[in-house]
Order: sequence, then C-alpha cells, then structure tokens
Amino acid sequence: MVLRSRKINLFLADFGVFSAVYAVSMFFGSSDTLRMPVFITPKLIGSFFCFSAAVIFIMRYLLKIYGNIWRYASAGTYFRLVAADAAAFVVIFGTRFIVPSLNMGFGMTAMISALNCLAAMTMRFIYQIIYAKKNNGKPHDGREHRIKIAIVGAGNVGALLANELTRNPKAHYKPICFIDNDKKKSGQMLNGLPVILEDDKIVETVKAMPVQEIVIAMPGADGEKRQKLYDLYVLTGCKVKIYDYPLGDEGNTERRRELRELSIEDLLSRESISFDNTLSKDYYKGKTVLITGGGGSIGSELCRQISKLSPKKIVIFDIYENNAYDIQQELERKYGQTLDLEVYIGSVRDEKRLDEVICSGSPRGGAACSRAQACAAHGEKLRRSR
Repeated sequence: MVLRSRKINLFLADFGVFSAVYAVSMFFGSSDTLRMPVFITPKLIGSFFCFSAAVIFIMRYLLKIYGNIWRYASAGTYFRLVAADAAAFVVIFGTRFIVPSLNMGFGMTAMISALNCLAAMTMRFIYQIIYAKKNNGKPHDGREHRIKIAIVGAGNVGALLANELTRNPKAHYKPICFIDNDKKKSGQMLNGLPVILEDDKIVETVKAMPVQEIVIAMPGADGEKRQKLYDLYVLTGCKVKIYDYPLGDEGNTERRRELRELSIEDLLSRESISFDNTLSKDYYKGKTVLITGGGGSIGSELCRQISKLSPKKIVIFDIYENNAYDIQQELERKYGQTLDLEVYIGSVRDEKRLDEVICSGSPRGGAACSRAQACAAHGEKLRRSR
C-alpha cells in the first residue's frame, strides 16, 4: 500500500513538472527562434499537451521508471529515464507526419521534451540528496550507536558498501574513511568520505581516529594478500572484518556481498580441504545446540558449520550484541525459515543468565560447544597479544 502511494505521488509530481514546463515553454516560446507554426490555437495547445503527456508517461511506464526506488537510484536508473523521454520525443515528433494537426514544430517539441526530462531528473536528484542528508548518521531510535569503521579499498565495492551504510538509518555500521595504497586517491573524497593513504604510519593513523572496526572490501585479493592486510590492521587493536560473498558462494553472483568475520578459508592461498562430516552430522542432527561466544571469529564459524548438520535449533549466546546480530543475519539470509535460530545476550560469567538461557533452550550438545568456545576465547587472546 505504501509503495503504491509512493508511485502515485511520484506520478503526480512528474505531471506537475510537465505542466509547469509546458506552460513556461508556451509563454516564452518564439515562432522565429523555435520555428513554431504561425497559427497557434488554444485547441492545438490543449491537444498537444494531452498527447505529449500521454506518450511521455506511457514510455516511462513501459521502461518501469515508476518501479524504481529513487532514493537509491544509480546512474543506470537515470539513463533509463533519459531513454524513456528520448523515445517519447521520437514518437511525438514523428506523429506530425501522420496527424498534421498535432504539429508544434521541431524546436518547441525538442525544448519541451528536453526541459521536462531535465526537470524530472533534477527533482529526483534533489530528493536523493535530501534523503541522504536527513538519514546520514541518524538512526530511527535517535541514538548514535553505530560502529565506526574504516574501509580498506577505495574501489567500486568499497564505494558501494559506504553508500549502502551511509543511506541506511538501520545500519549497525558508520563508515568514516577509506584506506587505499593508491597515491592518486590519497587526499580525495569518495562518497563524502576521505581517502587515507596506506603507508608505513597507517597503524598509528588509524589508532588516532575513532575507528572501532576495519573492513576489507577487496574481493579480488587472494588469501596471501588478505593475510597481509589482516596482520597489518590487527595491530590497530580494531576488529578486522571482510566484505565479500558468503563462504562457499564466491562464484554465485545471485547472492549479495555481506559484512562478516574473517575465516581461515579467506586467508588460505589454496582451496580448503573438505572433510567427511558424517559422524558430526549424526551427532548434531535433531539436537538443540548452545554456542557460547557465538559472535566471535571461531564461535561464528561453529555456527556456520553446525548449521549445515541439520540441528533442531541453534542458540547463540554472546556478550556483544553487534557480533551476535551479524552472524544471526548471515544465517537467516542463507537458511531462512529452515533453521530455528535464537540469540541471547549475556556473559558466561553470569551463572544466573546462563542458566536462564539453558533452561529456555534446553540445549543438548551445548557443553561440547562451550568447551570449543573456551579454546576459541583463548585463541583470540593469543592472537591479540602477538
């Protein structure tokens, strides 16, 4: 219902723009400069207005101009609008040879078509700017709780990520800068964010900024390159993540890229080795599994692996809400309603809270996962202390 209302409002706005352009063109038009017919009658003005409006809006409808979400429109979307209006102009001007009574002259027809297209594009562009300014950094709940990130890679993928996060008021992340080793991009602005040069002092530079997490947005990088980037940016004390397709779906262009934890497969310079999970599947199938620290790097990987083994339910327990949210969204996108998933926030040191989670989920197999996560937590400490 809301979408239909927006389409109607956009159509009415376009009709108002066309009416204004048509009126201005008729008022300022000159028969000498625009080669208008000498005898312009009110009937011709009215007939040409109705015919032109009908052709323009039919062409826009056929090219699905009103099926776009213009707040996120790209250059391709604007090009389609230009194509629709150009096709409409050809039809309108060509009709003069079939119906002479609709001849308004080439100059006037071209001016009306060009100004109308320009005005429609300008209206949409202004709307995009206002929407972006209004929602940039202002979550729906009025609180600034988003995680500040630096994006490594000032390329197309990094720009798309920054654009998506900046315009989405529900996003959990707020990009504040790009990092790139291309000296030509250093000091420039991309999507309103500064591009910082990745030099020998980049670790100190990032430490001096309010950056909480580093996101690698370089899908073309191999495992060796990603390992070097991870080793470099982990020295900043920030959590390092990656923006890429889900593991196992790298070649599937139908899937969307997502922000996720770096896994061992991302850092391998070879194909990962697959093991026979028959015994594990027999153990976890049909069981409720509690994974403590499920939002961490190892805990989230446990969630991914156990999700493949047909468990009855997975219960994620983590002290950090954002980490738990990330793995929850990843699993829900991949499995949808086929995976029963619950998320609880709390600390394993809080025995009362942990008992509540265990009683509510009645997990079986949770002890094994808890021991695994204890190793994971120990591994995280060793990695951070390097």
